[in-house]
Amino acid sequence: MTNHVKAIIICLIFFTLLQPAFGQEHDLIIDEQDFEQAVGYYNEAVELFAFGESEGALKLFTQAIQLNPNNSDYFFGRASCYYDLGHYPKAANDIERAIEMEPDQSDYHYYAGNIYFHQENYLRAIRNYTQSIEAEANPDIQLDLQNIYFNRGVSYLNEQEYDKAEADFRSVLNEEPENIEATHNLAVSLLKQQKQNACETFRKAKTLGSENSQQYLNRYCK
Repeated sequence: MTNHVKAIIICLIFFTLLQPAFGQEHDLIIDEQDFEQAVGYYNEAVELFAFGESEGALKLFTQAIQLNPNNSDYFFGRASCYYDLGHYPKAANDIERAIEMEPDQSDYHYYAGNIYFHQENYLRAIRNYTQSIEAEANPDIQLDLQNIYFNRGVSYLNEQEYDKAEADFRSVLNEEPENIEATHNLAVSLLKQQKQNACETFRKAKTLGSENSQQYLNRYCK
Protein backbone atom coordinates (compact mmCIF):
# COMPACT_ATOMS: atom_id res chain seq x y z
CA MET A 1 0.00 0.00 0.00
CA THR A 2 1.36 3.42 -0.80
CA ASN A 3 2.15 5.78 2.05
CA HIS A 4 -0.57 8.18 0.81
CA VAL A 5 -3.23 5.48 0.82
CA LYS A 6 -2.31 4.21 4.28
CA ALA A 7 -2.45 7.76 5.61
CA ILE A 8 -6.01 8.10 4.27
CA ILE A 9 -7.16 4.93 6.02
CA ILE A 10 -5.51 5.66 9.37
CA CYS A 11 -6.66 9.30 9.50
CA LEU A 12 -10.25 8.38 8.66
CA ILE A 13 -10.47 5.79 11.45
CA PHE A 14 -9.10 7.28 14.71
CA PHE A 15 -7.78 8.73 11.59
CA THR A 16 -4.67 8.53 -8.02
CA LEU A 17 -3.71 5.49 -6.22
CA LEU A 18 -0.52 3.71 -7.06
CA GLN A 19 0.02 0.00 -7.42
CA PRO A 20 0.80 -1.47 -3.98
CA ALA A 21 4.25 -2.85 -3.30
CA PHE A 22 4.64 -6.56 -2.64
CA GLY A 23 7.48 -7.03 -0.20
CA GLN A 24 6.96 -10.67 0.68
CA GLU A 25 7.64 -13.81 -1.27
CA HIS A 26 4.34 -15.30 -2.40
CA ASP A 27 3.18 -18.64 -1.07
CA LEU A 28 0.81 -19.00 -4.00
CA ILE A 29 1.40 -18.35 -7.68
CA ILE A 30 -0.86 -15.52 -8.85
CA ASP A 31 -1.29 -15.12 -12.57
CA GLU A 32 -0.85 -11.67 -14.06
CA GLN A 33 -4.52 -11.15 -14.85
CA ASP A 34 -5.63 -11.93 -11.28
CA PHE A 35 -2.82 -9.77 -9.93
CA GLU A 36 -3.87 -6.74 -11.97
CA GLN A 37 -7.56 -7.26 -11.25
CA ALA A 38 -6.84 -7.47 -7.52
CA VAL A 39 -4.94 -4.18 -7.70
CA GLY A 40 -7.92 -2.62 -9.44
CA TYR A 41 -10.35 -3.82 -6.78
CA TYR A 42 -8.00 -2.58 -4.08
CA ASN A 43 -7.68 0.90 -5.56
CA GLU A 44 -11.45 1.19 -5.98
CA ALA A 45 -11.94 0.02 -2.40
CA VAL A 46 -9.61 2.67 -0.99
CA GLU A 47 -11.43 5.38 -2.93
CA LEU A 48 -14.79 4.21 -1.58
CA PHE A 49 -13.43 4.03 1.95
CA ALA A 50 -12.07 7.56 1.69
CA PHE A 51 -15.62 8.74 0.96
CA GLY A 52 -17.07 6.83 3.91
CA GLU A 53 -18.53 3.96 1.90
CA SER A 54 -17.22 1.18 4.10
CA GLU A 55 -19.75 -1.47 3.01
CA GLY A 56 -18.85 -1.09 -0.65
CA ALA A 57 -15.15 -0.94 0.13
CA LEU A 58 -15.44 -4.12 2.21
CA LYS A 59 -16.77 -6.06 -0.77
CA LEU A 60 -13.99 -4.84 -3.03
CA PHE A 61 -11.24 -5.58 -0.50
CA THR A 62 -12.71 -9.08 -0.18
CA GLN A 63 -12.62 -9.54 -3.96
CA ALA A 64 -8.99 -8.42 -3.99
CA ILE A 65 -8.14 -10.94 -1.26
CA GLN A 66 -9.89 -13.74 -3.13
CA LEU A 67 -7.74 -13.05 -6.18
CA ASN A 68 -4.52 -12.48 -4.26
CA PRO A 69 -4.43 -13.58 -0.60
CA ASN A 70 -0.70 -12.86 -0.32
CA ASN A 71 -0.90 -9.08 0.05
CA SER A 72 -0.98 -7.79 3.62
CA ASP A 73 -2.37 -4.41 2.57
CA TYR A 74 -5.57 -6.01 1.30
CA PHE A 75 -6.19 -7.51 4.74
CA PHE A 76 -5.28 -4.19 6.36
CA GLY A 77 -7.82 -2.44 4.14
CA ARG A 78 -10.57 -4.93 4.95
CA ALA A 79 -9.72 -4.70 8.66
CA SER A 80 -10.20 -0.94 8.35
CA CYS A 81 -13.70 -1.49 6.96
CA TYR A 82 -14.64 -3.98 9.65
CA TYR A 83 -13.35 -1.56 12.28
CA ASP A 84 -15.31 1.31 10.80
CA LEU A 85 -18.46 -0.84 10.80
CA GLY A 86 -17.93 -1.97 14.40
CA HIS A 87 -17.16 -5.60 13.54
CA TYR A 88 -14.15 -5.78 15.84
CA PRO A 89 -13.58 -9.58 15.95
CA LYS A 90 -13.44 -9.71 12.15
CA ALA A 91 -11.20 -6.64 12.11
CA ALA A 92 -8.88 -8.38 14.58
CA ASN A 93 -8.69 -11.50 12.42
CA ASP A 94 -7.73 -9.51 9.34
CA ILE A 95 -5.19 -7.27 11.04
CA GLU A 96 -3.50 -10.34 12.52
CA ARG A 97 -3.26 -11.82 9.04
CA ALA A 98 -1.64 -8.59 7.86
CA ILE A 99 0.81 -8.60 10.79
CA GLU A 100 1.68 -12.24 10.13
CA MET A 101 2.77 -11.25 6.63
CA GLU A 102 4.45 -7.96 7.59
CA PRO A 103 5.41 -8.13 11.29
CA ASP A 104 7.47 -4.92 11.27
CA GLN A 105 4.75 -2.57 10.02
CA SER A 106 4.23 -0.01 12.79
CA ASP A 107 0.89 1.14 11.37
CA TYR A 108 -0.47 -2.42 11.45
CA HIS A 109 0.40 -2.75 15.14
CA TYR A 110 -1.07 0.67 15.92
CA TYR A 111 -4.29 -0.31 14.21
CA ALA A 112 -4.37 -3.66 15.99
CA GLY A 113 -3.98 -1.81 19.28
CA ASN A 114 -7.04 0.31 18.50
CA ILE A 115 -9.08 -2.76 17.57
CA TYR A 116 -8.21 -4.61 20.79
CA PHE A 117 -8.82 -1.45 22.82
CA HIS A 118 -12.39 -1.31 21.49
CA GLN A 119 -12.80 -4.95 22.47
CA GLU A 120 -11.57 -4.01 25.97
CA ASN A 121 -8.70 -6.45 25.51
CA TYR A 122 -6.23 -4.03 27.03
CA LEU A 123 -3.33 -6.45 27.41
CA ARG A 124 -3.29 -7.16 23.68
CA ALA A 125 -3.77 -3.47 22.96
CA ILE A 126 -0.70 -2.71 25.08
CA ARG A 127 1.27 -5.38 23.26
CA ASN A 128 0.49 -3.93 19.85
CA TYR A 129 0.94 -0.29 20.86
CA THR A 130 4.35 -1.24 22.24
CA GLN A 131 5.30 -3.02 19.02
CA SER A 132 4.15 0.01 17.06
CA ILE A 133 6.38 2.29 19.13
CA GLU A 134 9.34 -0.03 18.73
CA ALA A 135 8.83 -0.22 14.96
CA GLU A 136 8.49 3.55 14.64
CA ALA A 137 12.23 3.96 14.04
CA ASN A 138 11.62 2.94 10.42
CA PRO A 139 7.96 3.72 9.74
CA ASP A 140 6.34 3.05 6.41
CA ILE A 141 4.26 6.14 7.10
CA GLN A 142 4.61 8.73 9.84
CA LEU A 143 2.34 7.93 12.77
CA ASP A 144 1.30 10.21 15.62
CA LEU A 145 3.59 8.76 18.26
CA GLN A 146 2.05 10.86 21.04
CA ASN A 147 -1.36 9.39 20.24
CA ILE A 148 0.08 5.90 20.56
CA TYR A 149 1.57 6.75 23.96
CA PHE A 150 -1.76 8.23 25.03
CA ASN A 151 -3.74 5.16 23.95
CA ARG A 152 -1.27 2.84 25.65
CA GLY A 153 -1.45 4.96 28.79
CA VAL A 154 -5.23 4.61 28.91
CA SER A 155 -4.83 0.86 28.42
CA TYR A 156 -2.38 0.74 31.33
CA LEU A 157 -4.91 2.64 33.47
CA ASN A 158 -7.54 0.05 32.68
CA GLU A 159 -5.08 -2.69 33.64
CA GLN A 160 -4.26 -0.84 36.88
CA GLU A 161 -0.60 -0.51 35.91
CA TYR A 162 -0.53 3.05 37.14
CA ASP A 163 3.23 3.65 37.09
CA LYS A 164 3.40 2.69 33.42
CA ALA A 165 0.34 4.82 32.66
CA GLU A 166 2.07 7.75 34.37
CA ALA A 167 5.18 7.27 32.22
CA ASP A 168 3.15 7.26 29.00
CA PHE A 169 1.15 10.37 29.87
CA ARG A 170 4.38 12.15 30.77
CA SER A 171 5.75 11.18 27.36
CA VAL A 172 2.74 12.85 25.75
CA LEU A 173 3.07 15.96 27.90
CA ASN A 174 6.78 16.30 27.13
CA GLU A 175 5.74 17.05 23.55
CA GLU A 176 2.30 18.54 24.20
CA PRO A 177 2.45 20.21 27.64
CA GLU A 178 -1.11 21.58 27.39
CA ASN A 179 -2.81 18.35 26.35
CA ILE A 180 -5.93 18.41 28.52
CA GLU A 181 -6.78 14.71 28.51
CA ALA A 182 -3.19 13.61 29.08
CA THR A 183 -2.92 16.01 32.04
CA HIS A 184 -6.16 14.71 33.56
CA ASN A 185 -5.19 11.07 33.05
CA LEU A 186 -1.75 11.75 34.50
CA ALA A 187 -3.49 13.10 37.59
CA VAL A 188 -5.62 9.95 37.80
CA SER A 189 -2.53 7.74 37.59
CA LEU A 190 -0.84 9.81 40.32
CA LEU A 191 -3.94 9.58 42.52
CA LYS A 192 -4.06 5.81 42.13
CA GLN A 193 -0.44 5.68 43.29
CA GLN A 194 -1.30 7.99 46.21
CA LYS A 195 1.23 10.58 45.08
CA GLN A 196 0.97 14.02 46.66
CA ASN A 197 1.08 15.97 43.40
CA ALA A 198 -2.15 14.40 42.11
CA CYS A 199 -4.34 17.29 43.28
CA GLU A 200 -1.97 19.86 41.82
CA THR A 201 -2.16 18.03 38.50
CA PHE A 202 -5.97 17.92 38.63
CA ARG A 203 -5.97 21.69 39.21
CA LYS A 204 -3.74 22.17 36.20
CA ALA A 205 -6.03 19.97 34.08
CA LYS A 206 -9.03 22.00 35.23
CA THR A 207 -7.25 25.24 34.31
CA LEU A 208 -6.54 23.80 30.86
CA GLY A 209 -10.26 23.06 30.44
CA SER A 210 -10.90 19.57 31.81
CA GLU A 211 -14.47 19.20 33.08
CA ASN A 212 -13.78 15.76 34.56
CA SER A 213 -11.05 17.04 36.86
CA GLN A 214 -13.49 19.07 38.97
CA GLN A 215 -15.21 15.90 40.13
CA TYR A 216 -11.89 14.53 41.39
CA LEU A 217 -11.03 17.84 43.05
CA ASN A 218 -14.36 17.84 44.88
CA ARG A 219 -13.91 14.29 46.09
CA TYR A 220 -10.19 13.97 46.80
CA CYS A 221 -8.69 17.43 47.09
CA LYS A 222 -10.74 19.32 49.66
